[in-house]
Amino acid sequence: ISIGFGIWYQESISYSSSNSEMIVITTGCESYPDSISIDGNWKAARAFSILSFLLGGTVLVINLVACCARPDKSKVIIGPGYVIASIFQGLNLLFLNSNACKNNALVNGISSQSPEISFPQTCSLASGAKCILSA
Repeated sequence: ISIGFGIWYQESISYSSSNSEMIVITTGCESYPDSISIDGNWKAARAFSILSFLLGGTVLVINLVACCARPDKSKVIIGPGYVIASIFQGLNLLFLNSNACKNNALVNGISSQSPEISFPQTCSLASGAKCILSA
């Protein structure tokens, strides 16, 4: 069984067990409860996700407008803007060194309630993180 954790949301699961059979149902995404401790790396990853979205979107709009108005002047802003946005996007991977991946209270709570379920205390790259690395 694996549980998905993201910078902003977590995969919500419900499970039931009877006798030797366990049924796991994934139900979608939900916000983290207030009881979860969000550490510095997690907060930094959240900040960089916002910054990369805003900077990348702004540079994209400038690129679209500038290519019609002044294509020769737009290269000065657009190139460095995309580079900085991609660096911010890469810094989202700080999430892998946060409380969500190490000593996750939600995973510990599920494991203590149901000893037959065990989760590794590691995170792996999902498809979105692999896209960050390939870009």
